[in-house]
Amino acid sequence: MIRAIIIEDELAAKSLLSKILAKYCPEVKLIGFSDNAIDGLNLINLEKPDLVFMDIELNNSDSFEILDKIEERNFKIIFTTAYNDHSLRAFEYEAVHYILKPYQILEVIESVRRVKNIIQKQKPYSSLIEKSKKIQTLDNSKITVSTKEGLTVVAYDEIVRMEADRSYCYIYLKDNDRLIISKPLKSFDDTLPKRLFFRTHNSHLINLKYVKQYRKEDGGEIIMKDGSTIPLARRRKSLFLEML
Repeated sequence: MIRAIIIEDELAAKSLLSKILAKYCPEVKLIGFSDNAIDGLNLINLEKPDLVFMDIELNNSDSFEILDKIEERNFKIIFTTAYNDHSLRAFEYEAVHYILKPYQILEVIESVRRVKNIIQKQKPYSSLIEKSKKIQTLDNSKITVSTKEGLTVVAYDEIVRMEADRSYCYIYLKDNDRLIISKPLKSFDDTLPKRLFFRTHNSHLINLKYVKQYRKEDGGEIIMKDGSTIPLARRRKSLFLEML
């Protein structure tokens, strides 16, 4: 069973989609509805659905604002909209499908089929991730991250820095390689040891081992051994100097 939420501010559209799902997609169980960004965010965090149908343009906001605030996006997304000019941005958020209104029955069925196939393929993959996490409790000097290519095991010592980009995160390694992870920077900040990694700014997390120089400019900036320049927030300056 696929547990789903609909975030939609048009009553007629919500009603039509609900009826199509009930009649033609029995594998989908609707567990909640929302008509605005704030309630939608709270509903997702509370129910932790498998799938969210999201109307892109909501009252005074849009669904992208919701997604940017979610720390762990462990659900599939099907965007719904009356306009076709958001398609490129929608797929930046790894949407499974993009449905135009008014809804067509076959289009809804196809979108659900795609989600079902992805979930089935990810079951053994998810199990492997959980096993990796258990192994990491024994050897906590490395992390396992999920990329588009698969699972990658990264030792703490290999990580030079991390940089946030909306709901994505870039991991820069000492061999000049770069990994793109569909997780927010906060998830790594909460996991990685504070004695080794330091959050210099909302968008940056660095490995203190690779700090080359600190410059007293404005709030301050940090030069890393890979040549990158990282901003240091004023409120983090004292703690950073103490860590050094």
